Amino acid sequence: MARSSRVHGPSLLEGDLDTSYTQADNSVVVATDSIKNTVYIKAKESKNVLQPESFALELGVHFVKTYAHITKAHIDITQFRWTRISVDNTPHTHSFTRDGDDKRIVTAEVDATAGKDKISAKVSGGIKDLLVLKSTGSAFEGFVRDEYTTLKDVSDRIFSTAVECQYDIVIP
Repeated sequence: MARSSRVHGPSLLEGDLDTSYTQADNSVVVATDSIKNTVYIKAKESKNVLQPESFALELGVHFVKTYAHITKAHIDITQFRWTRISVDNTPHTHSFTRDGDDKRIVTAEVDATAGKDKISAKVSGGIKDLLVLKSTGSAFEGFVRDEYTTLKDVSDRIFSTAVECQYDIVIP
């Protein structure tokens, strides 16, 4: 799983960060190193790490609750499928290969601008680059024909398509 967090301002978080720009005061900046390490630690500790929508919300809530001056957190997660490499017919404990090009995509915005006790969130998720192939048992016949149609009816053919879908969840 690839994880990315983004905050507005000099980091991936949005809040009272103006002094970092106007007065060269970095005392309000949450370093990207801290954000990266937080993501790694939370991923290790979380029961939600394999559910990217829940994990994105968990990270966003952590950032807006941990830092008093941060009011929004933007979290992007891309989940890839991996398969363990087989060594002597045994799955290796820590070696993997990509299993397809499809990706599960999640974006979450956790918003505490109304107050730390009134957190809301919007989560968008979906799949992209999923390739599907059916080698037989797919027909294409009975379609509309006009003077421009040259395609013949086929009762058994190869079928392939790319799938992309997206959904949104709003949490008040």
